[in-house]
Amino acid sequence: MCLTGSFFPLGEAVQRNTLFDLGLSEADEEAYCYILRHPGVTAKELADALDFPMAEEAIKRLLDLGLIHQSPDGQVATYPPVSAMEALIDRQLHDLHERLRRTTACRHVIDTYMDIWLNEPREQQSDQGQTLGVERLEGIESIRSRLDDLIFFARSEVLCAHPCGPLSTEALADARPRDALLLKRGVVMRSIVHTSALSDPLTTTRLREIVAGGAQARVSDSHFDRMLIVDRRKALLPIDPDDTKRGALLVHEPGVVAGSVALFEHIWESAQDFEDVVAGDEEPKPELQDIERKVLTTLCQVDKDEIGARQIGVSVRTYRRHVSDLMRRLGASNRFQAALLARDRGWI
Repeated sequence: MCLTGSFFPLGEAVQRNTLFDLGLSEADEEAYCYILRHPGVTAKELADALDFPMAEEAIKRLLDLGLIHQSPDGQVATYPPVSAMEALIDRQLHDLHERLRRTTACRHVIDTYMDIWLNEPREQQSDQGQTLGVERLEGIESIRSRLDDLIFFARSEVLCAHPCGPLSTEALADARPRDALLLKRGVVMRSIVHTSALSDPLTTTRLREIVAGGAQARVSDSHFDRMLIVDRRKALLPIDPDDTKRGALLVHEPGVVAGSVALFEHIWESAQDFEDVVAGDEEPKPELQDIERKVLTTLCQVDKDEIGARQIGVSVRTYRRHVSDLMRRLGASNRFQAALLARDRGWI
């Protein structure tokens, strides 16, 4: 586990411009709706009906988008909305995918300009009072935001050391999407946890999950400090190892990062492989009551507590109490995630 979240604890009443994200202006949509209701209309009739002087331009745009067709005598009508809209959505998705591909391909530009920035002479203190090559982060939201950036742009490797005991449910839930993103992209993930972390079934279960997904984890009973290193170019370190609430330092200085990598590798070499430590240990089997299984099943089927409670014949208060307890046991941050985790683990 990278432990990236644990660094610190159409009817008459059509809504206006609903097709904006598909490339239609409000005027285009108004024209489309009128043609949909009045097939065979001409540009002049459309302009007269809507007091719309730009009717010909709107018809041309709708023709270009493939939403309508025109007969030789100038009458226009819509294609079936299902096929026309799906084609329009597909076109937008294609454009979005292409834009995402081009944007992602530009990640290397960040490193290029960071190298220039770091190598250029400058004042030792920036306008914000930050030391050259070091970014001071204060507050959990600031740290999490920076973590999101670091994980998104990670290209080859993420190293993480967690020196404390069991991870909180919140930390496990916060780390899950970042870990999933790294594993999906094939980024190497290596984590070191303290032996005391294995006393918590949720932490151990999460470690099993990410190791099964391709990450590497080791366990150490020695003293070490918290750290997260990305691509051996950036290191996130606590301002005060004894009081992590003070915040963190994001370090770009090559010498400091290299020293952090060396320290991580030293701890890694002397640590035990997680799978060896837990070998022979059965993952705890959940002892679920019948009502708990029913609650988990309703989480997969309905989105309102009142409906779920009614389906299994309990009060809303009782239903919510079971949901809260199950989320805690699963390490889930929301009900949808709890349903997915329950299915993954064979609870339902």
